[in-house]
Amino acid sequence: MAVTFFTSRTATGSTTCALAALVVAAANVHLWRWSGTVMEASLGYLSVVVIAAATLRLMAARRSVWEFVLLGGLIGLGTQVRFEIGIFLPLAIAALMFSRQAGLRQIAAIFGGFVVAVMPWIAFATAYFGSPIPTTFAAKTTGLHLVNSVITKSLGTIVVTGFGVSMLIAAIAIALAARSDEGRERLREYALPILFLIGWPIALFAFYYLKTDELQSPGRYFLPGMATWPIALGLLIAAVPRKQQNRPWLVAALAGCLAVGLVINATSVRPVLNVFNAGYRTAMSHGAEFLREHCRPGDKALIWSDIGVMSWSLKTSLPASDRPTSCRASGSAATSSPTSNNCNYRCPRATRTTALPEPANSII
Repeated sequence: MAVTFFTSRTATGSTTCALAALVVAAANVHLWRWSGTVMEASLGYLSVVVIAAATLRLMAARRSVWEFVLLGGLIGLGTQVRFEIGIFLPLAIAALMFSRQAGLRQIAAIFGGFVVAVMPWIAFATAYFGSPIPTTFAAKTTGLHLVNSVITKSLGTIVVTGFGVSMLIAAIAIALAARSDEGRERLREYALPILFLIGWPIALFAFYYLKTDELQSPGRYFLPGMATWPIALGLLIAAVPRKQQNRPWLVAALAGCLAVGLVINATSVRPVLNVFNAGYRTAMSHGAEFLREHCRPGDKALIWSDIGVMSWSLKTSLPASDRPTSCRASGSAATSSPTSNNCNYRCPRATRTTALPEPANSII
């Protein structure tokens, strides 16, 4: 929220426009939803806002080459939070080129910073997992889809419920600004930053539209996509000449954003978070109880839970003869489903799972 406010105020020179951007960002019910689950979505949101702020700063005036290196590093770190954030690499370079702030040296600096940030992960993932691409990312991408009504509906619902009122405000701001020479001049002045800011959600939507059949939690995946919209809205409001800015109506519209968000929160978000919290708390409590009953002093175990499946990963003491030949001597993982009595014994880099009888001194 702080990055959104200060970036908007720097870009517009108006505290009022920055406050409008802050209110729209804070009224995003999907941010409430996924911040409440303590998952990567809110960190992805922060990464996008910071990358956008750094890019806008570089678009405003020629800076030191090290700031371009920093921008590349930020994009690289964001890519490790959510692989799709890597779309910012070509997007930011294009914006800087069109703003005449980046030549070959600056572009090389951005690539250099990006490579420095992502190479440690690529090296580790390739050596350990056999691929630099996260398995979850690969699992959610399929062939090319030219008609994808499922993604259009799911992501469209996310955008409307989170930002429907603010989009109406943006449309009114454009109409008011277009009525005067001063407003049209400001729209031209802000055109490139606005195109960059809305280009990100459009590019992310296009990726999901073209490459995914469906998203199990569309709000989670598209939350970072709308992180730049409040800043774009602040710029659109700033384009309206001050004499045409009707602050009481703007305040009322922003209050409407908050009211809609509170209603959706009460009817949809809070019940989901309550169930989520209770379900995961119960799962972890049961897992802790199981470990107390089956672990001996000195045993090491990692408990992991997701969608009702419990897994325990540890360095086991199985005889070497019981281990799959593709397993390394450093350790293995055993997984089980609550509905199965079998132990699925899996090594980190094995390509298949071998069902083994449960050893007497092992954890499932």
